Amino acid sequence: MPASSPSARRAAPLERRTLIHGAAWTVPAIVLATASPALAVSGTVLTFNAASFRGAGCDSITEAKVTATASGVGVAGVVVTVSLSGGYRYAGGGTSYTGTTGSGGSLAIPTITVPAAGGSGTLTATSSGVSAATAGLSSTARHSTNTIWTKSGTSSVSGTGAADNATPLGHGYALTSTGVLYAGGSAITEAAPILAAVPYTNRVDGTRIDALRADGVVVQYAGSRGLTGYSATTGTRMLGNGYTITGDALFYQGRTLIPSGVITGRGYTNLGSEGTLDAVDVLLTNGSVSQYWEESGRNGFNAIASPPDTVLGYGYTLSGHTLSFADSTVRIDIATGVQSARAYEDTSGDRACDAVIGGQGMISFRHVTRVAGVNCQLDDVCIGNGYYLSGSTLFYRGAVAAPGDNVVSAAAYLVNGRDERVDHVNYSSSC
Repeated sequence: MPASSPSARRAAPLERRTLIHGAAWTVPAIVLATASPALAVSGTVLTFNAASFRGAGCDSITEAKVTATASGVGVAGVVVTVSLSGGYRYAGGGTSYTGTTGSGGSLAIPTITVPAAGGSGTLTATSSGVSAATAGLSSTARHSTNTIWTKSGTSSVSGTGAADNATPLGHGYALTSTGVLYAGGSAITEAAPILAAVPYTNRVDGTRIDALRADGVVVQYAGSRGLTGYSATTGTRMLGNGYTITGDALFYQGRTLIPSGVITGRGYTNLGSEGTLDAVDVLLTNGSVSQYWEESGRNGFNAIASPPDTVLGYGYTLSGHTLSFADSTVRIDIATGVQSARAYEDTSGDRACDAVIGGQGMISFRHVTRVAGVNCQLDDVCIGNGYYLSGSTLFYRGAVAAPGDNVVSAAAYLVNGRDERVDHVNYSSSC
């Protein structure tokens, strides 16, 4: 048989087995190309459907999603990784999830499990070549029991029943997230849910509470005994001692005191030569603070060049990190570097304030005078009447008041003019 020439070899047709063999290698290459993730379009941005998401300890957050858009149009096929922090996890226990945006550019985020202790966390969405997006996570803690505990100093006084996730208000009152008000462990029946409530000491009844219902009515109680209420609006802010703010107007027992220009304030019980009176300090839009006793305007004082961030009551204000006191028209700066502060009536029947101060601990003031101090952490939170929270541990004037109780919320108050007490609830360490 004659030898084949090079040209003949080039011209020879491919055998069927050769064609199939070649196809077997080319098909997977095509499949791999179509399965590769799409690259994000230039200018793609990631956004969550809310700036923050809120839940409750051991419950779930289910409504979160992230969207990829370019020039306002959803981008499909973008691979996004969403990570969690702060103890929040996905239902399977992990803290990271990766998915691909659908036809409208959206990606539903799987169910997020809230930690028993609640607290803050962050959702972070990332994708190759795209700037990260974040959203906040926050939640209340899961209570270990449906009990609100009362301490006198460091001694236990009692435990009263309340619904799960009730928040102590002080003076034996508590308010649930569904608007049920408790007094001494018993639920108070109302015509509409309670939106906000402030308890206080009253010269006639001892302890009172003002509560705003969802229908815009303010109801008042002495213990669990109902008193005469008055009409307000659902946007009314409760200051305590009969004072409220609606819009920018100040009211006392439903009657107008200042028609406009009021920013914020705090009610309290004034103890002085005039007797025991309802009182309030209010910050005005002109930067001054006005004081009222019942319905009579009393002292007023300038609040420095910039208005105070917080009106603490009892003559105390906090501007940035500067604590001030005014017992007349003269305002005096008494401490700087303040991180947290709470004003109250002390056991001598005088005006007092506790303040956590950087490098100094928690300092107690009576008027402008330092009367006591204890070591504490810079991020500890003043509760008042000598109590403060360090993480989840409750302290009373430097001593542990609730050891190992995992305290999540507390409210301090004075009983009979001499007994400093606190109501607190605890959280469960696990679901």
